[in-house]
Amino acid sequence: MTLGYRGRLALLAVLAGILGLAFLSRLFAMQVAGSGKYRKLARKQIAGARPLHPPRGRILDATGQELAAEETGYELTVRAAAWRSVMHECQRCGFVRFYTKTQKVGACIRCGKPLVRVDRSDATPLARLLEMSVQELLDRVEARVREVEGIVADRLGTDLPPRREEQEQARLWADYGWRPRRIARDVSYEVAREVELNPHQYPAFRIRAVHARRANGGRDFVHLLGLVREETESVDGLKLEVAAGVSGIERAFDDVLRGEPGKLRIARDPRDGEERVVERQPARPGEDVRLTIAARDQALAVAALGGTTGALVVIDAHDGDVLAAASSPCYEPGEYARVLADLNEQKERLGRWPKHHALQDAVFSGFDAPGSIVKPVTAVAALLAGVATPETRIECDRHFRNRRGQPLGSLKCSSAHGDVCVRDALIRSCNVYFQTVQKEAIERGAFDRMFDVARRFGFGLRTGVELEPALFDDTWDPGRSWAENVWMAIGQGKVRLSPAQVARAYAGLATGSLPRLRLVAEVGGRPVPPQRTPLGIDESVLRLVRESLAEVARHGTAAGHGLERWPIFVKTGTAQLGGTLQNAWLAGFLPAHRGRPAIAFAIVVFDTELNAAAACAPALSDFLRGFYVESGS
Repeated sequence: MTLGYRGRLALLAVLAGILGLAFLSRLFAMQVAGSGKYRKLARKQIAGARPLHPPRGRILDATGQELAAEETGYELTVRAAAWRSVMHECQRCGFVRFYTKTQKVGACIRCGKPLVRVDRSDATPLARLLEMSVQELLDRVEARVREVEGIVADRLGTDLPPRREEQEQARLWADYGWRPRRIARDVSYEVAREVELNPHQYPAFRIRAVHARRANGGRDFVHLLGLVREETESVDGLKLEVAAGVSGIERAFDDVLRGEPGKLRIARDPRDGEERVVERQPARPGEDVRLTIAARDQALAVAALGGTTGALVVIDAHDGDVLAAASSPCYEPGEYARVLADLNEQKERLGRWPKHHALQDAVFSGFDAPGSIVKPVTAVAALLAGVATPETRIECDRHFRNRRGQPLGSLKCSSAHGDVCVRDALIRSCNVYFQTVQKEAIERGAFDRMFDVARRFGFGLRTGVELEPALFDDTWDPGRSWAENVWMAIGQGKVRLSPAQVARAYAGLATGSLPRLRLVAEVGGRPVPPQRTPLGIDESVLRLVRESLAEVARHGTAAGHGLERWPIFVKTGTAQLGGTLQNAWLAGFLPAHRGRPAIAFAIVVFDTELNAAAACAPALSDFLRGFYVESGS
């Protein structure tokens, strides 16, 4: 029978009604009748998110050599729940599930075939790979299992009914029992590869990548680079272990070096448990930081100090680039804990830490009395304030006298210099001359002018380098008494300077502009521009002081110590500490020489009985010989 038009239309309407009814009934089953089942399946599909580790940026020397970089290591972990369970495997598709002894073994959820028990309890192959005894490996694993058992027991409590307690215990083991726990660190790549490629052979074990900071700079850069420690960072509620800088460049540029963690969102197929990545937010690696120091020059500076307690800093006199910054004593980066323990022992024995120690960066953070190396600045200030002229002469009989004409024995010169002008006073380092002009400045009300000049040279001010301490020592302030203000003229009394401040001041003396010190040349490939501030001082005054310093290594207080081989401008200084000990200083500058830029420098040896030239000149000569590559000298 052939249906007419109306019959066909009615048939289509009936079919559409049946399909619609089927759809509505299925929708009702999913949304109402079976909502709990499908919510459970949906939850199973979301395996959560995993953080992605951001590689920490490198720290490079001026030539691009790696001084600090991240390296990946491996550690072996065990999952306590898998260790306590029995592994079952599908012989057809290889699907694996773990069942406790009381659980009923089901079929493979992939292909429906029965699961077969697989015995992987023999720990001998893994122990052999780790080069340890089987018993040691088993002891480590059991210790981690007991650790999880303790956590579960603590969180379980004792007030639950039996059925509820069983469910809660299963939930806690599903959480804490499957978390990997370390049983061996620093395993070799070969062991890591074997375990990862054969998960059925080692079902309870997993390899975890560990990101460690490798300090290639060693003891030469330990004060500059600083240290890192592992810190927990949250990524959308997920915990990630990252390296964080706690000192030095690692701390000053931590935000740049650290980068940003990424994230993977994982979905799990409820049918077979397979996981797949549904969203990837890649980690942003940290940016590299390139220093102004070449590893070769830094090694020369450390070697020049030779283990004596002191510091040596060399800077580009024009741009302020730090070319070497050595602090001694130093230590290997891995010895920090031991050095700290030794210092704490000394503190218990002496009641305080030693003033100068291996953990201190003496170049930028060590502030000490500078002694006579401030005299060139005093000379500039006196000439600008009008309390002295190039022709002003003062009689030195070794003793400076107070306002009552009484000699102050603690501030006397090493010898009677006779009738001296400012040029002679700088070459021979006459205390009496500079104390007298300072006294004149105080009596004429010009001390503020003297103090202002010291500030122009950066005394008591930050140098701009990134490693200066948060609690900065700015004790270049007017003294509380007439005597204290007079002592400042020769770098005694309240005056405290760091070697970096001294080198920067001598760079200003050499060029007429005070540079901002720069330890970092590039951040993420972006150059850090140099900065200079004109001193605003008459060039004729600076020239007079420079010409005087040019004679110190030849005919003055630094003569006879081998410095005259270079076109050097230098000043010696000794800061009295009481008794026979003193801080010995040497500071100055050299013009561009043998392909090297014009440099300014400061070197100090702490707590020595030697005078400044004897204590510092040999170390400075050793450094300059290598710095200028004078072969055969």
